[in-house]
Amino acid sequence: MVGRRGLSKLSTYFIGGVTHRLLEKCCLPIWLIRGEQWNKKFLVGLDLGEMGLRVVDYISFILSFHPEAEITFFHIFYPFSSKKSFEGSFSEALKELKHPEYQDFLTKANNLILENVLPEEKIRLVMKRGFLGPAAEIIKMAKKENYSNIVLGRRGRGGLTKFFLGSVSHKVTTYFEDRAVWLVI
Repeated sequence: MVGRRGLSKLSTYFIGGVTHRLLEKCCLPIWLIRGEQWNKKFLVGLDLGEMGLRVVDYISFILSFHPEAEITFFHIFYPFSSKKSFEGSFSEALKELKHPEYQDFLTKANNLILENVLPEEKIRLVMKRGFLGPAAEIIKMAKKENYSNIVLGRRGRGGLTKFFLGSVSHKVTTYFEDRAVWLVI
């Protein structure tokens, strides 16, 4: 768990900072705590790869016994996807989304949630087509619905190496000054 203060964004970019270096190099999940407001709402950004499953496992384990947690798992369809939006549970998504990639991911994610005993009533799955890109859609959703906690994989499916932040996690962590951002590896 770390905070970020003391250096401007420009200074951190040029000379680095402890938090910035931890975000880039650490091999453990990091909670970047900012701001003074805290609520029980968690926005969990998902990609459909292995990192997405790690995020589901991590958050469902950590929050399984939090009595007031409200968790929204959030995935952005490709801009030209035939599917426009979905909102409901993982089991409902399995019935509606027939593409093999979604079926495989949703089945594995649902199994992780059941293993970690995360109650279904705490969970909402939102999937939508996004033209702005995943980072912008996550930022927009977090602001619109007042999520104080954002959980992401440190790198997405296209990550070149495990030692660098993915573009989505980088954009989200540098954008917010008033929310907690959790990065899962």
